[in-house]
Amino acid sequence: MMFLLEFVVLFSTLASTGQSLKCDKCFSLDSDSCTGFSGQECPSGEVCASRYEISFSDLIVTQTFNRLCAPQAECSVTGTFTHGSSTERVATTCCDTDYCTPTMPKLPDTSSQPNGVWCQQCLSMGTYTCTGGLVQCTGEATMCLQKSRMESIGSQAIYSSERGCASKGYCNMRNTSSVSGAVTKEITYTCTNGFPNAATTTATRILFLFVILTISF
Repeated sequence: MMFLLEFVVLFSTLASTGQSLKCDKCFSLDSDSCTGFSGQECPSGEVCASRYEISFSDLIVTQTFNRLCAPQAECSVTGTFTHGSSTERVATTCCDTDYCTPTMPKLPDTSSQPNGVWCQQCLSMGTYTCTGGLVQCTGEATMCLQKSRMESIGSQAIYSSERGCASKGYCNMRNTSSVSGAVTKEITYTCTNGFPNAATTTATRILFLFVILTISF
């Protein structure tokens, strides 16, 4: 009898491990909330997430709010990406029970304080990569990011790419690929360490040379 009870408990545990969460899914523009389909089953291992994003480009402000299923790793996607005159701020929150509602994502603060890191900045339409001059990064944006897009219909493809300064949290973005009818869309994020401050590096070298010459004489 005891063996049978232990088997039932073990079977129940294993069965529950393989279960998928049920989460609400929705998407809205120009809002910080949304309502939509309820009880959508997530892929195994994913959790319920809310993602809030605001983009500033010149005088245009765009905000989106999305409730979705997401891998646990994407729960740490909170940060900024600055390229040219555009800035993107994104925040993500998660919960891990059926039909749960993640807390409202809080967008990260921005800062104009230089942080000693330099990154390439560029924008290209028609290519999957681009190169540009160095710009000084600010605040928590200590990584260099290249964001590449591809949209294709059959054998025809449209590419675009941009580089700029990003925070480590923004670099947790997952590469995406989606198909809608005959259209395939791909977005790829590539983060690398930033370049050291060129002026500081030059000053350090001059000081080092001065000390060596002083000791020599």
